[in-house]
Amino acid sequence: MHSKNQKVVNHSFDTNCCAQMENSILIRTNIPAEPESVWQAITNSEHLNQIFEGLKCYCEWTVGAKVQFTQQQGKHDRVVEKGEVIRVSAQNLLEYTSFPTQMGLRDDLENYIVICYVLLDNYDGTTHLSITQKGYNYVEGGLDRYIAAQKSWKKYLPKLIAHASNLHIKSEA
Repeated sequence: MHSKNQKVVNHSFDTNCCAQMENSILIRTNIPAEPESVWQAITNSEHLNQIFEGLKCYCEWTVGAKVQFTQQQGKHDRVVEKGEVIRVSAQNLLEYTSFPTQMGLRDDLENYIVICYVLLDNYDGTTHLSITQKGYNYVEGGLDRYIAAQKSWKKYLPKLIAHASNLHIKSEA
């Protein structure tokens, strides 16, 4: 629906050419929504749950805060990803570390990647969103994680765009 506004820049987004892994994934898109709506879509647990099909997020989104993404498995919520907030500037920047708990990897700092969302107001009712995930060359299971992340964004980026576009949250300034 919003494909004309969506621009994904990353020649390595093709998961079939995996012989050469890049260190990072970079996604850039314009979303037909105010930055406040996009910010809510990426930080509010209720919105994340709708976009990422049952994923819940527990975080205060302050520097040093622990990040936990959970999914219900049976009768219990299970942590599927965890990390820590590195930098945050409301409606502008969110950066945190990320570790997948379900891959059987060592939970060492060296195995965390960094995810960064940058939101720029286009001042026309749209927001430019850049998403960078970096560190794949340096972590255990890097290639598998890189491929999984690409597949995940191909599935969920359109849902993120559609959801943020329908929030209609405006700045109070």
